[in-house]
Amino acid sequence: MFDNLLNLSFALYRTKNNGTSSNDENYPDTRYPGTGRFCCYLDDGIQISQGVDIEISGEIVKGWQILAGYTFNDNEMKGGNGRFSTITPKHLFKLWSSYELRGILSGLKLGGGITAQSSNYRQGTARIFNPATGSFDGPSVDYEFTAPGRVLVDLFAQYRLNKHWSATLNVNNVFDKTYYETVGDSRLSNYYGRPRNWMASIKYSY
Repeated sequence: MFDNLLNLSFALYRTKNNGTSSNDENYPDTRYPGTGRFCCYLDDGIQISQGVDIEISGEIVKGWQILAGYTFNDNEMKGGNGRFSTITPKHLFKLWSSYELRGILSGLKLGGGITAQSSNYRQGTARIFNPATGSFDGPSVDYEFTAPGRVLVDLFAQYRLNKHWSATLNVNNVFDKTYYETVGDSRLSNYYGRPRNWMASIKYSY
């Protein structure tokens, strides 16, 4: 494409794992204290993951680089257990681009990127903290936490000082979006993503 300056890849995939562990429904309320996990599992689970992955990269015109990609993933646990990885978003999109200026601004490269994904969630049952014992052996409570879909924007500017040295300024999460990087249960593993931040660096190449 574009005189062989652009590369395009397209892939369809489907994986199937047999014999994965699944909860034994004969013991729905038997859990290890504080873990929210079943004590008993069966090896009859079947996990299926399928989707599509598309990516385009290369140089549109002289000095203008681009990388764009999209992934769709659908996964499920056969046997009525729903998705086996609910924290995996169904849709992922990325777009990165940079342009190296010319003329009196030669040596200056500007660019940035967008990363977007759909919502993901985690649900289950966990025991709450018991102050009397100092451990998570209190009553069991059901939970379902959802991390909404998000779009993050990053920017950068790079200046080539000479053939060996270059200076770069990166600004991440430009719009200072508040979001969860990961979602866990009602007690732990819920982590915020990094707020707006920047980093300046100098690089030497030889």
